[in-house]
Amino acid sequence: MSLPFVWLGNHTAIDFLNTRKINKGKQQELLTTFEDIEEWLRTAGFLHRITGIAELNAEDKIRIHAEVVEVRELLQTAVDALIQGEIWDQQWIDHVNALLQANAGYLRVANKSESLRSEMIYEAHRLAGFFMEQLVRLTSECVQGKIKKCSNPECILHFYDHSRNGSRRWCDVTTCGNRVKVNQYYHRKKARLTK
Repeated sequence: MSLPFVWLGNHTAIDFLNTRKINKGKQQELLTTFEDIEEWLRTAGFLHRITGIAELNAEDKIRIHAEVVEVRELLQTAVDALIQGEIWDQQWIDHVNALLQANAGYLRVANKSESLRSEMIYEAHRLAGFFMEQLVRLTSECVQGKIKKCSNPECILHFYDHSRNGSRRWCDVTTCGNRVKVNQYYHRKKARLTK
């Protein structure tokens, strides 16, 4: 993988959506293979929730990769609707429910720091179910207006705005925010000099 994953979304589903980004003016796909998905899960700390990866053959990995990318497209549709304040149509909901049923996981109890915690486990051949779970969590738990696209017109990243007053505008203020502010300053200064 040539580009690192970005973890600016403040929600697992949005970090998954941000597995495409702009690099040198071109959209880059960060999940080009099943192994990239596996690395994303490892880096995000969720690989332990997937069983049976070692038993997958090459055909399985190609099929699962395509299913996971399809889930990301469903997630993009959901996020776009949330940003625009729209409601999902019944066809989209039915499709999501069918994918959830086809890729169901199972609940497992784990001992975490002297307390029990439940977590959903997915078999590798139903990996799309893990990402469907994240999609459903985002769409059912989010507050309207808190999911935003970066204000930099050259950026395609999204984030969940946890700021107190909901004023966050950039995926990352040190990159996108700074670029836009420097560009605005340059054009203001140029306009003053031409007067």
